[in-house]
Amino acid sequence: MPRFFRRLLSSSAALACCAWAAVESPPGQGGGGAVNAGTDSAVELRAPTEREGFSFVVFGDRTGGPPEGVAVLEEGVRMANRLDPDFVMTVGDMIQGYNDAPQWLKEMREYRGVMEGLGAPWYPVLGNHDVYARGRPPGGHKELYKRHFGPLYYSFDYRWAHIVCLSSDEAQSFSRPAVNQNMSAEQLDWLRADLAATEAEQVFVFLHHPRWTGAYEGCNWPRVHEVLVADGRCTAVFAGHTHRWVDYGERDGIRYLVLGRTGGAASSLLETSSMHVVTHVRARRDGITLGVMQTGSLHGGGMVSAEELSEMGGLARGGWLRASGELAPFTPPVSSVSLEITNPTTREVAWELLRPGASRVWRVSGPEGEGGAPHGKLGAGEAARVELALRPLADYTDPPPADHPGLLAGTRAASEAEVRLTYALESGLTQVFRALRRLPAALPRLAGESGPAPEGAGRALDLDGTSALRVDVGERLEHFTLECWARGVPTGARAGLLCNTEQSGFGIFWGGPNGPDGRADLPRGIAFVERLAGGGRGYAVATAARPPVPDEWTHLALCLDGEHLRFFVDGALTGEERASGLVSNDLPLMIGADTDGRGAAVDFFRGTLDEVRLSRRARYRAPFTPRRVLERDEDTVLLLHLDRRAKGFYPDDSGAARHARPVGSPRLRAAAR
Repeated sequence: MPRFFRRLLSSSAALACCAWAAVESPPGQGGGGAVNAGTDSAVELRAPTEREGFSFVVFGDRTGGPPEGVAVLEEGVRMANRLDPDFVMTVGDMIQGYNDAPQWLKEMREYRGVMEGLGAPWYPVLGNHDVYARGRPPGGHKELYKRHFGPLYYSFDYRWAHIVCLSSDEAQSFSRPAVNQNMSAEQLDWLRADLAATEAEQVFVFLHHPRWTGAYEGCNWPRVHEVLVADGRCTAVFAGHTHRWVDYGERDGIRYLVLGRTGGAASSLLETSSMHVVTHVRARRDGITLGVMQTGSLHGGGMVSAEELSEMGGLARGGWLRASGELAPFTPPVSSVSLEITNPTTREVAWELLRPGASRVWRVSGPEGEGGAPHGKLGAGEAARVELALRPLADYTDPPPADHPGLLAGTRAASEAEVRLTYALESGLTQVFRALRRLPAALPRLAGESGPAPEGAGRALDLDGTSALRVDVGERLEHFTLECWARGVPTGARAGLLCNTEQSGFGIFWGGPNGPDGRADLPRGIAFVERLAGGGRGYAVATAARPPVPDEWTHLALCLDGEHLRFFVDGALTGEERASGLVSNDLPLMIGADTDGRGAAVDFFRGTLDEVRLSRRARYRAPFTPRRVLERDEDTVLLLHLDRRAKGFYPDDSGAARHARPVGSPRLRAAAR
């Protein structure tokens, strides 16, 4: 039956099927038997309509020389095996060629050695690199090719399809395409006889040179095209040679395609037409479907194992980077800082120090020399230590002026350490982690930091939704109480009040999109804990029963005592969940925001905050009456009255000088209590 009529019938059948589906089942459902439904439903689901088909994979050119091209080819073989095709095709230029026999044989063995890893049979097509010899002698390496790869041109049947592999370099010359890039009379006669001998319903043709393009103007490809059109069964023609993917569309019902490279060299368009690809073809009686995948983009079911996920979860929490020592931003001597990078996983990881680096404020001296970038690898359980000497380049008065406009901004970039760690999975994927730590600073003693400031009565921290405070606590807690007074208007957006949550840590949120029953305005406390019930780790969440009253002060307290996580609103217990010890981190505690994995402020709060206290024990287990002004004791880790600012800091009244640093432009304003 001519190709046109077969397509017409197929299209008519498809339209009839679609019309039936529109009445009997929703779009996208199958046309087979009804599913075995366990409940009633207004939607009738049906099994898929059975369709016949097969698939094959096509590799592009590999020429360009080892080792890079061979590594790409190896990845292509892995991808093909994951796709599990019926067979694999190539479009020529498998080896570098243009050489003597010994080198040709070496390259042939290398290529075939990689292809032997395929789980499906593969079929070569002759390319110019595969047969051209040094000095271009007549015949080149054709005899070697026939001995080690196969016939120069051939065909085979598979199911209802016929596969034809042509030779497009019989004259072994690129000069004068009209003379040297023609199909020989012998091969053209063979093609006619071959097509006449097969009863296949579809024909797929493979050759190396895309002779239908302008580069081969004057050659006799139009005669070959006429033979294929007259036969009426050719679905697609695949070629290579250019190392660029191009779809030339259909000509007389035949799809013409030039495949991109699979390991070959390229000079431009590397992100699109010339990227390394593997092409997957799904063949059905009514046509083909193409899937073009960049090498390295297809993975098997073992892409990430449970053990790898667990190890990466630990790395994401960032505990593998610690900083010790002290910066001295207010005095001229050298500051000595030590960074410790540990590998808590069961495999080797690579690390690199990204910051601190040279800046206009600090000069950094590391193990790689002045301004260097230390890096290395760590085996399972190993650790590395990086010693840094930071010398100030700018002269500041000691002590500096109160609220020095450029002091904190000038030192910020150089007073943070950032390390990149790379974790390689068995599947070949790599996951990059970054940890950002503020380097410990020798903060000054601030006059009158003990207790609330008398002149600060009625003042509180005003936040505009882009500002916050940051505190480097530097103490890991197992049990805690986190509390504050807050006043704000629920907005439905996620907003952090007091947080250092990043797959670890704890926090109090003013509201967000994850409340129960769709409520987005309920305060809640969360902590990443070792669970009592069911084991494992995860977030324990305790949520308020109702939204806070707009523009009224609310006391919020989150407590973890080793058995329960409790959340109190104005002294009333509103949420409780069983939970054990806290999974801590070294991220900063944000006041008026949450933190991301790099220690930057996100999810800002808009409103007013006052009296922030962090304790190393659970202070509340039952309802209580909150105090308007909080006091310190031996269990106080941090206490911010938020009623004054000194030398650019917001003083800490815990006695540990954990003063808060501004993020953005927070302000102190009168706030009636």
